[in-house]
Amino acid sequence: MIKLIRLELKRNGRLTIINDTYNSNPLGFEMALDVLDLMEGDKYLITPGMVELGNQTESEHKNLALKIEETCDVVILTSDNAKHIGKHLTNNNLFAVESIAEAMKLFNRIYDGKRATLLLENDLPDNY
Repeated sequence: MIKLIRLELKRNGRLTIINDTYNSNPLGFEMALDVLDLMEGDKYLITPGMVELGNQTESEHKNLALKIEETCDVVILTSDNAKHIGKHLTNNNLFAVESIAEAMKLFNRIYDGKRATLLLENDLPDNY
């Protein structure tokens, strides 16, 4: 079986943006983190987490948190749902905000202009 993922790479100066906002599932999220890991410079993640995982919600977010911890320099969580990831991270550069708009403002404040990659994972509405 072939699984398709929707990763779109965009460059903006020294910043590469991996747009994986179409949808998120454990395999696709993990593959996006694999791509992020290959990139040069600091690695940023903005995500609201995943939904519709049923009784696997906690375990799937925990598994991804381990990979996020290994891959990302800065993590910005954008929803209440993302708490399933956040509680498993020890990253000192972990932020939680209320909306994607706040996440982008925060990113723009902390991004230092050096070579870096930003992974945008999932596109849940802010009120999910």
